Amino acid sequence: MAGNCSEAQYEDVLRVTASEQAASAVCALDVATLGVQNAVLQWTVSRIQAQEERAKEMEYGMDTSFLLMSAYQVFLMQAGFALYAAGVVRAKNIAMELATIVRANAGVGFIGHSDFALQESEENNPTNYAYWFWNWAFSAAATTILSGSIAERATFHAYLMYSFFMTIFVYPVVSHWMWSEDGWLNPHNPRAILGSGAIDFAGTSVVHLMGGFASMVGSLATGPRTGRFDSLLPRSAFKGGSPALYVLGTFLLWFGWYGFNPGSFLGVHNHHLAEGVSRTAVCTTLSTGTAAIFTLFLAYGRTHTWDLLSVRASSSFYQEVHHPLHRHSSHLHSGHGVPLHPHMGLAFGACK
Repeated sequence: MAGNCSEAQYEDVLRVTASEQAASAVCALDVATLGVQNAVLQWTVSRIQAQEERAKEMEYGMDTSFLLMSAYQVFLMQAGFALYAAGVVRAKNIAMELATIVRANAGVGFIGHSDFALQESEENNPTNYAYWFWNWAFSAAATTILSGSIAERATFHAYLMYSFFMTIFVYPVVSHWMWSEDGWLNPHNPRAILGSGAIDFAGTSVVHLMGGFASMVGSLATGPRTGRFDSLLPRSAFKGGSPALYVLGTFLLWFGWYGFNPGSFLGVHNHHLAEGVSRTAVCTTLSTGTAAIFTLFLAYGRTHTWDLLSVRASSSFYQEVHHPLHRHSSHLHSGHGVPLHPHMGLAFGACK
């Protein structure tokens, strides 16, 4: 006897399974009632179900790890923002600029109609923790866009109030419109606007458009830096304090975009997702490099000098295109949030 099997039954099971371990597992079932074939079939089905559960667990772990790593990269963009801003503002204002950027990361959005403070996530959907962190990183990025628009012109308390309001009341509402299942802009919502809604991949509209228009309002409210356009001071008096810092900040922002764009697939558990993530990483690299090279030649055509410091990733193109406007408008800033982000949000949102 082997478990619930007679010697003859054990031999039959062993012949079918070709494994003593499998035969012993089958014989642990009620073979006398089920019969050899049904017992083997039941054991096989249980093995397949166990494999499926393990595959789901691996898929969950893989996608969650990928999403969290992408969110970490997006958060690292705050270091890029900080170094970039410290490089383009004057040395006397570096400490203030860094303080405002750090404060932008402390907000937490709570507006919604369910899962308040992630109360339901523990039991129903633990993945929401990763999604919360992912959206927090997006919210911080959208909020920080304004920092350059009001550089050297706003107090810490003003930025404190702005970042609190932006992360608590504005970003959660706008992101809910676009990405929530019942959002009126979500294309998967049958009641979406115009019956089609809108597609926002990687925050084209939610992050750039919202951050860009916040920058526009901020720059209009604060006006230009004192003496920027109404004095005889040379333009060199307003040059940034450290080119090395904003170049380093640019590369950190570039690195962060590999979390922003490829990470927006939210997972890599199958061939199609992995291919999409890879393609998006390549597109991010090519677009950034192309913008940098084009800007280098565009700047040379304007200044007749090879100014490598003007090549600050994709925003450089907008800087050069808007250069004539820089000389006359008092509402454009050192961080390019106004000329860059609203245009990107509108243009790419419309293309999608």
